[in-house]
Amino acid sequence: MKKIFIMLTILLSGCSTKLTISSTPEVARLSFKGQDFITPFTVQYSNMWERELPYVLYKDGYKTQSGYLPSESQNLNFILQPSE
Repeated sequence: MKKIFIMLTILLSGCSTKLTISSTPEVARLSFKGQDFITPFTVQYSNMWERELPYVLYKDGYKTQSGYLPSESQNLNFILQPSE
């Protein structure tokens, strides 16, 4: 039983995603998983099924961006385009 617990702990600890997200310009609002974050920020979350998560990135005076955050850990920088 102890071996099973240790194996599950190792398996589940490897199923998380860590993203460091920034934007140019900074202080943009990124919304995903039902929460809003202000760039720049770092977030780590459980991603057991390695799914890409939908996001929306917006800032006043700039075009809104949307897409899917990657399932693997990495650094991301979004470049916002001024709205016309």
